Amino acid sequence: MIADPKSYNHPTRTTLLESDTAALAEALITLTQELWVVADRQFIMEKILAERGIDISEEIDRYEPDEEFQKELNEKGRVVSARILNAMAGISSDD
Repeated sequence: MIADPKSYNHPTRTTLLESDTAALAEALITLTQELWVVADRQFIMEKILAERGIDISEEIDRYEPDEEFQKELNEKGRVVSARILNAMAGISSDD
């Protein structure tokens, strides 16, 4: 069994301190931007593939990554989560 793919959702520090609240709006905007970029690209990709006769929507829903790919996904999730948490803490995370 593969480790919990959402384990990066459990940061090692208290997520929202009183001193972090000023950066909360920035974090929410960052999260919204990240989410929209991913959703937009996925919608476009699925549309282009369907137009070419390759409808993969259901396959995506059923897909189960192997252990190596799951590790890659976990790392990518960790990076996005760190960026959002850093924004909440007022820490620049420009990569």
